[in-house]
Amino acid sequence: MKKLNDIIFILLLLLIIIPLVLIGIPLLIIWFIVNELSDKLKLKKMLRVNDGKIYLVYHDYNDLNFEDIFKNSKATLVEINDYYCKNILYNHFKRTAGRKAYPRLILIHNKELIIKDHYSSFKHYVKKKKDVKRFSEEIQKSIKNLSTHKDCAIR
Repeated sequence: MKKLNDIIFILLLLLIIIPLVLIGIPLLIIWFIVNELSDKLKLKKMLRVNDGKIYLVYHDYNDLNFEDIFKNSKATLVEINDYYCKNILYNHFKRTAGRKAYPRLILIHNKELIIKDHYSSFKHYVKKKKDVKRFSEEIQKSIKNLSTHKDCAIR
C-alpha cells in the first residue's frame, strides 16, 4: 500500500511539474527576450538624445579625484562601478571596455561610440610621474580633438 501511495504521489507531482516546466521555461525565455529588446530600444533612444556629447568615463579604482580636476571640462564625468547600474547608457559604456580601459573619453556621434582610451597616459602621468596637471592637459587636448573627430576610433 505504501508503494502504491508513493507511485501515486510521484505521478501527481509529475503531472504538476511537467506542465509548469513546459509553460514556465518558454515564458521565461520570452520575458528575457522582450526585456533585452526593450533595453536595446532605450539605448538607441539615449544614443540619439545624447548625440554629440562627450563623456569622461573613469573607474572607481582610479584614486584620482576626477570631479575636482575636470569640473570645468566640456565632458560629462561618469564613474563606472563593478555592479549593474540603472542607466542603460552607462552600462553600455561598461560593456565596451575591459578592466584596464579607464579613464577613457567617449563621444556619441550618429548613434556610434567614438572612443579614446587614456589608460596609458593615466598610468604614465599620474601613477609614474605624479603629474596630474599634465594628465589634465592631455585629456583637455583629447576632448578638443574628439570634438573635431580627430585621433579616434569608432567602435
